[in-house]
Amino acid sequence: MKLLLSLILIISSSVFANSVDIKRFTYTGQNNLEQVNLSTEVTKTVYENRRVRTTCYRRSVRRQCRRVCSGHRRCRTICRNVVIRRPYTCYRNRRVAVQVFDYENISDLTFSFDTPDTNTNFSEDFTITQRGSNFDVDVKGSGNHLIRLRKTSENITRDNDVRYVDTDFAVSFTDVALGKKVLSSGLTGVKLASNVLTFNVGSGYNLKNFDLNLKLYRNRRLGSDILILDRDVRNVAKLNDNGFVTEVTIDLNELGVNVPHNKRIIIDTKYDVDLTGALNADELNLSASENWVFR
Repeated sequence: MKLLLSLILIISSSVFANSVDIKRFTYTGQNNLEQVNLSTEVTKTVYENRRVRTTCYRRSVRRQCRRVCSGHRRCRTICRNVVIRRPYTCYRNRRVAVQVFDYENISDLTFSFDTPDTNTNFSEDFTITQRGSNFDVDVKGSGNHLIRLRKTSENITRDNDVRYVDTDFAVSFTDVALGKKVLSSGLTGVKLASNVLTFNVGSGYNLKNFDLNLKLYRNRRLGSDILILDRDVRNVAKLNDNGFVTEVTIDLNELGVNVPHNKRIIIDTKYDVDLTGALNADELNLSASENWVFR
């Protein structure tokens, strides 16, 4: 264990990881170009012979005796030679891995923005993090847009211990403000009467820009519920938008199945937009789901 700790101490005293550079900017829709410069150091692994302080052991023999008595009060002394290991400090040559400077990585990144013609506000916070020779881009902001990043060109050159990277990106936006506004409060005001289900979503909800799926189960007090129907119900849904909320009405009798008395209904709706490749897809809430049991 002491040998292992000694090795760790020697290695850790010689190791330094790839350095990190972080730059941030906020896009407000005013400028169509942003340039970012980053500089980091990149390391490499080399192996060196080091003289390591450790613990060694020497063997020695010691005479141990003990007195043994029998039930008749007859006693005798029994002796034996015992081999013991005595520790002492010593030094040994070890080959250890060490991280050393390899080169400096200087990146010049240019972001060109394709701003759509939209009335929604832009306030998108970009964070560019470079670790060694690798970098990534993270975006958080208004939540009104899906943001995609596409590399359009890259030029890499090397001058001794400096690596230069010039990269151009095209940034595009997809307006999702409607989905954000409509689904921000989820599904509310649920009612069921004569197998007619009604619930509310935000004003502006429509069956062109939003998917609407219904799952119908036979609800059982014991055991798992039995799935009866799982389908898109936009063709039977009716909408009534009063400017504040949109009331959605679904007549279960029109679904073409026997509707059980005890039932579980799950409604899923989402804004119909492709999230693939968007930098901020995880930040946006463009779907809503509710699970109701009726007996």
